[in-house]
Amino acid sequence: MIKQVLVRRYGQGLINVLRDEADFRKVWEELRELTGLFFEHKKFRQALASPFVSKTKKTDLVREVLGRAAADLRTRNFILLLLEKGRFELLPDILDLLPLLWNDKIGTVTVEACSAVPLSQAQQERLRRALESREGRPVFLNFSLDPELVGGLALRKGHVIYDLTLRGELSRLRDILAEN
Repeated sequence: MIKQVLVRRYGQGLINVLRDEADFRKVWEELRELTGLFFEHKKFRQALASPFVSKTKKTDLVREVLGRAAADLRTRNFILLLLEKGRFELLPDILDLLPLLWNDKIGTVTVEACSAVPLSQAQQERLRRALESREGRPVFLNFSLDPELVGGLALRKGHVIYDLTLRGELSRLRDILAEN
């Protein structure tokens, strides 16, 4: 729970310094690349996590990488802040949350849509328009696949889940039959 609060707080702090979509895209892409570098390379990840490597040495190591990457000042400052505060391990989770926080800032609703099979472009557009009509504002749809759904669609907006799947219907039918 505390981790989620910290992830949201640091993510929101970064979002607050971004002015427009171009700013967001630039910083998000840089963070994505750097997160991959920092966390996917075993030796680098171990050095940053090691209690035997001094904070100064870790900072120097990260500064060197940031210098070579020619990252935006906001990206560099954000990563160095996380490192300084001992929150560097939150970076992947913050990165995942940033698009949702950005969409909130610009007034766009984010909806996760999960289906058993890929939806056609026309189906995706029809779903987006229907949700925008219902929400009264723009909707960003994030699609994923789950073959276990069998059929239908599961939608998640924040903490609210709309289960329109065959698996969900069968589960509800089982509950009804179990009550009788």
